[in-house]
Amino acid sequence: MASTSSPPQTHFSRPPGPVFEPLESISDISSYPSHLVRWRECADSRYKLSSYVFIGQRTNNLPVRMAFVAGLRSHDDLAQRALAKLLVELEVAPLVGRDYALFSYALTREPSDDGAETVGNDWLDESSGVQPILQVLESDLASSDVDGFISIATNERVSGFQFETDSELIATEVAWPTLEVAGRFVRLAEEPVKVLPSAILRRHRGLGRGVPRQMFGLTLRTSMDSGSVEQVSAIVFSSIRVLQEYRRLRRAAVDL
Repeated sequence: MASTSSPPQTHFSRPPGPVFEPLESISDISSYPSHLVRWRECADSRYKLSSYVFIGQRTNNLPVRMAFVAGLRSHDDLAQRALAKLLVELEVAPLVGRDYALFSYALTREPSDDGAETVGNDWLDESSGVQPILQVLESDLASSDVDGFISIATNERVSGFQFETDSELIATEVAWPTLEVAGRFVRLAEEPVKVLPSAILRRHRGLGRGVPRQMFGLTLRTSMDSGSVEQVSAIVFSSIRVLQEYRRLRRAAVDL
């Protein structure tokens, strides 16, 4: 990712966009304390980064911080919908997210004044102008001290559902056990779990040196050949299983 000489022009007073409207509904009508808290809002003239944090009940003194990111490919609206649905599921069944602080980010394109929108295959190239917003995302990931970031990518050119990760441990202990959940909704890829070098995985998601090296990366990819409902279901329930498997892994490490 190309570096910039000046920081982006950002502000944090704007309300979340349409991506998180279901979450706004929960906080507006709920008669019980919400586990979802609006985190940060950052925007420039072209892009907006919206985020929430889910704060789960703590048990056994095992706090875990994790990040979910959606919208890192241009026009990946389905990934953002899946992320919003995941957070709604966690709000409805908060015990699923116990021990977690889950930071969730969605990147969207701001509408232009004239209604025109530049359509391209990928907005993560250097000419797209999205890099300053991604720098804000990287900085927030680093300051939040999360164990890892989980990217959601839908309608991908892949033969079926696939995990990509830069950690052999996450591949073995988290990704592989989760595949049986994804397989209930969509076809699995010929290579359902793929381990990549960290630099390559992060470059595929548009992230760079601002993300700490010790932070693992995991990407959930669904195929463009699957229906939108099936893709969202596979992502939501696979993500829940990922959280369960990673919590088990962390607890086992603490017990050693």
